[in-house]
Amino acid sequence: MANNVVVSIIIPCYNYAQFLPETLDCILHQTFSDWECIVVDDGSADNSAEVVKQYTIKDNRIKYIYQKNQGLSASRNTGIKHSLGKYIQLLDADDLIENEKLKEHVELLENNESVKLVYGAIKHFTKENNKKGIFTWRDIPEISGKYTDVLPHLVKDNVFLVSAPLFHKSIVQEIGEFDITLKSLEDWDFWFRFILNDAVFHYLKADETATLIRSHDVNMSSNHKRMWEAKRLVRLKLKTYLNTKVLEKNSNKEFLIKIQKTNEFFIFKDKGLFDLRFKNIISGFYYTLRASCISLKPWKEIYDGLYWLKDRIKQAFN
Repeated sequence: MANNVVVSIIIPCYNYAQFLPETLDCILHQTFSDWECIVVDDGSADNSAEVVKQYTIKDNRIKYIYQKNQGLSASRNTGIKHSLGKYIQLLDADDLIENEKLKEHVELLENNESVKLVYGAIKHFTKENNKKGIFTWRDIPEISGKYTDVLPHLVKDNVFLVSAPLFHKSIVQEIGEFDITLKSLEDWDFWFRFILNDAVFHYLKADETATLIRSHDVNMSSNHKRMWEAKRLVRLKLKTYLNTKVLEKNSNKEFLIKIQKTNEFFIFKDKGLFDLRFKNIISGFYYTLRASCISLKPWKEIYDGLYWLKDRIKQAFN
């Protein structure tokens, strides 16, 4: 089987046994068959092992690896280390991919040697509306090219949600693994390093190739706190990456300096909103004002800051 593996699908799992059957079934329904699927159990306390075992008996392309709980980044790194494929498909244990995704994306990469990553459309669903076949399209930029094309979009937000791309495994040797110190948005950091390595990304618009992201009910307050903390860490890392890139001898120095300024704006903005909502209000106003001085829409930054301050006051009285 090893010689036939083209795509390695890496599925980290932590107490997601209830979702695994649907996720593994979507792999079995792929029209492309030269794959292996590695489920990395990150110390689950539920019956994830038993669920996966039933699938390994059914299809020997599905493999199970257990490790003590180390987090999402470490789980993905473990899966990649044990993978045999030329290409990597990351897939969260509660998400799905449509039936033609592997086939169409492999074909694109095989026929375009310069392209190192291909991605497609993203749709959201819940447990209830998935049964009804109802999905919500996520608005993402359809961009192809090198970092001069991709960075203006990627610096604003993580447009390449983790399961959307298929990419060359060899890139991991060049840019390094997922950062295990990041507890969220570790894939955003990975895409920054990937594209700044002069790789070419490609958006492919094709039927039945979307990534399906499951939406969960979460505590919005704690979620915003966690995400803002992660955003700041990733943006500070990006600042270092960009400084290094600017020092290189290339013809894109002005472009990179512009991206640096955009990233600096978001560092101030996110710091201001975070402090206004969760920490020091005076610090929050300071960073919000700094962001507004850089922004083309200063009143929007002030409005956003007041919104989160209002939310803080509201929560304090609940």
